[in-house]
Amino acid sequence: MKRLRRALLCLAYLWACQPLSGATQTGAVPEFAMKAAYLYNFAQLVEWPASQAAESGRFDLCILGQDDIVDALEQMRGKTIDGRPLNPVRVTSTTDVAECRLFYVGEFGGHRATRLLRSLHGAPALTVADDRALIDVPTMITLLRADRRLGFEVDLGPAKHAQISFSSKLLGLARRVKTE
Repeated sequence: MKRLRRALLCLAYLWACQPLSGATQTGAVPEFAMKAAYLYNFAQLVEWPASQAAESGRFDLCILGQDDIVDALEQMRGKTIDGRPLNPVRVTSTTDVAECRLFYVGEFGGHRATRLLRSLHGAPALTVADDRALIDVPTMITLLRADRRLGFEVDLGPAKHAQISFSSKLLGLARRVKTE
């Protein structure tokens, strides 16, 4: 419960208090670092399918299209998600996305991202995309920008197919929750 509370407080702080541009203010958190924190906290505030509880190994958090986010997540290596050590993965042409527990599509993901997201349909993987990702497939969470702040919306339809549920705290922080 303490870990959940700490993750929620971190997410709420980042969501409400930080501007997007790291270049305009001294000491401001760069957008890519904020996105990395959001992704980590999203994974903490999700209930995974029971079939995953028996699995061991690492928590592959896969990133397509924004290497700076992978670099920021590397700084979190050693932390755990769902009892497994965080393993940031840069998605390349040879990456097996079937092992991804969270799959993030950065800005301008395009056709390749659409194809990879379709391959994850129904799989127990949390899918997240930047609102500028240019994809044709709905994701469970979309990162949004408004008033120089980062926020997100949740789509419960794809999550239901993957048997993933969100904590009420995460849903309460969302700017919008789509119900199928």
